[in-house]
Amino acid sequence: MLFYKVNKFIGGKRMLKNKRLFKSIAILAIIVFSMFMLTGCEFGSKKEEEKKKEAYEEPISNLVKGLEEANSQKFLSAFPSFISDYVKDVFTDDYMKEVLNQSKETYGENLTMNYTVTKTEDISKENLESQQQQIKELYGKEITISNGKKVEVEIVTKGDAKEDKDTDSFEVYEIDGKWCIIDFN
Repeated sequence: MLFYKVNKFIGGKRMLKNKRLFKSIAILAIIVFSMFMLTGCEFGSKKEEEKKKEAYEEPISNLVKGLEEANSQKFLSAFPSFISDYVKDVFTDDYMKEVLNQSKETYGENLTMNYTVTKTEDISKENLESQQQQIKELYGKEITISNGKKVEVEIVTKGDAKEDKDTDSFEVYEIDGKWCIIDFN
């Protein structure tokens, strides 16, 4: 009854054309949606989002890639500036190349390093505050740590002669908006 009144109000023929257009669009939408579901595609490129690294992984990635590429700048970017400034005279490109050459003696040429996060655990607010205090005492820096995670990773080091899998854990903290590795243990 309501449809009849609306149809009469708008005008029968125009409403009929609009109704057909609506049905056509609805059918087309159902077909497109079905194709997405059957092919495994998802709206919002969720699969691509899963491939993206979490922000807290960036310092771990910089550390591993810095080692793999013998790039001291990338390696040191894994740490907050008050630590990297303190050790930058030790971790030079020459030093990193020496470490890489020693690794090549063990693993062979075409050395690659990759990591996979196997476990994460949030660091408590009390421990975040404790780290802030330690940094203040050790480095004389007043900082704000807004978040922290203990991240367990499996690192695969592979060369032409040998492959190794190691498990390691890192404490990463979001300091003034940037994730960094800090581990005083």
